[in-house]
Amino acid sequence: MMIAALIGLAAVTDPVRHLPEPVIADLFDDPPALPAPLPPAPAVGAVTILLRWPAAVAVTVEQTEGDLIARYDRLLDEAHAAAFAAAVGDRLDRLDWGPDNLVMRGRPDQRLTARILPDGLAILFETLPPLPEAAEPDDGRDAGLLRAQAEAAAGYPARARCRIATIAAAWPDDPAVQASLASAEYASGRVEDAAARYRASPDGGGVAGRAAARAVGPATEASALLRDGRGFDQQEVTVRVGAPLSATLRLEAGARHVRSRGDDPAGATIRRKMDATEGGLSLAARVAPDVRLRLDITTLLDANIVGTGITASVGDPERRGTLRLAYHLPDLATSPGALLGGWIDRAGIGGGARFAPGFTVRAEGGGIRYGLIGGGRRVTSLVAEGGLEYLVRRRLPTLALAYRFDGEYILDRRVADIAYSAIANRENHIVEGTIGQPIGGRLALTGVAGWTVNRYGGSGPVASLGLSLVPVNGWEASLIGGISSISRAGLPERQRYGRLNVTRRLGATP
Repeated sequence: MMIAALIGLAAVTDPVRHLPEPVIADLFDDPPALPAPLPPAPAVGAVTILLRWPAAVAVTVEQTEGDLIARYDRLLDEAHAAAFAAAVGDRLDRLDWGPDNLVMRGRPDQRLTARILPDGLAILFETLPPLPEAAEPDDGRDAGLLRAQAEAAAGYPARARCRIATIAAAWPDDPAVQASLASAEYASGRVEDAAARYRASPDGGGVAGRAAARAVGPATEASALLRDGRGFDQQEVTVRVGAPLSATLRLEAGARHVRSRGDDPAGATIRRKMDATEGGLSLAARVAPDVRLRLDITTLLDANIVGTGITASVGDPERRGTLRLAYHLPDLATSPGALLGGWIDRAGIGGGARFAPGFTVRAEGGGIRYGLIGGGRRVTSLVAEGGLEYLVRRRLPTLALAYRFDGEYILDRRVADIAYSAIANRENHIVEGTIGQPIGGRLALTGVAGWTVNRYGGSGPVASLGLSLVPVNGWEASLIGGISSISRAGLPERQRYGRLNVTRRLGATP
């Protein structure tokens, strides 16, 4: 979801940059194939089954590589999804639900045609002459798949994956079960498993298989950032590349050049200028199905400092915990660190959970130490952040409301340290709304508007406007600009910013 990327400068101030996570909301990012027309086979029977939403919905339909793909602007509730799946019965070899799309593939004796209705779809199932081989008995398989598909449609992909995995253990050679499991693995974040399963399928997974292969394959990213506030501004250019070493290991390397200009943090009546180039390596490992570790090594190429960081995450998109540890990472995110040459240590633990399809909660807390290169520790503080987000409207334009908390509390400060006086107690309370609207099928526009109040003084608007390219043939791009009044460590209270990001995903794992 784009909301997390557009709610302020949190991603901008992260001292460690990584390649963006693959977009998994929509697996079908390729233009539809254009097969040569063939005379239709004569049908021996037909039935129309309705897929209805409780209210009006915007639906588009395309057919490619034997799949009928429907995209919609609001999630279907579990009851309606289960009713449709029950009505379809055994007419489909594949029925996969995503957050905003549905994929259907008819059995060999079924031909599907969809007609768009104001509140859903009317799907015509035409029965072709019977095949000589009889279908295998159900033995409870279809009922389990129906329940899992309803759970996925309601926004619980991890729960659906567990259910389908149990079914797949009993029917390991059933292509429909394997396709459903691959789709659920992808949606629940197990992209490597999904890519391998798609590769093993007879058709390679079609467009979904290609999308999964790109997500775990080599990738490169370039980004540019402009940030301007009273007394401090920055320009940043970053390039990163990444590639898999194996099915469970991935290596990334990158370089970032940051130009900082600002008032002297020590109080002198001069403007300081500092150019810094940072290089880094990241090794990500999947040590268990839902456990991931990342090791980061970062250095300033023109200074004698090397920092390390470790991030561990446990869980799936519905429930996830995170542990972060960092030692002497170069500090280019605060004005004292960027202008005088600084470092940060950090330890934190947090997590998030989805309690309903549209309601998520997250929280994280820990400690930070700020210091100067060659000058020792200057400030120690406690930090806490978290928030609630509720997706109010799934129809276009989408609407989400959020409350966020972002606080820092000074525990210890080096006596008479003027340079780090800009790092002070802060406690931001932010309320904001986010609206999303696709444009022309390949672009998506997102707008954020809100207000922040700092308990220690200061308040103001939070607003941004972002434009993103829906992933197409491995390309991803986004452009965002806005203003933030959220007080952050060592930065002006109000900042204007803009960011351009382009990512190219190149292919499959070896």
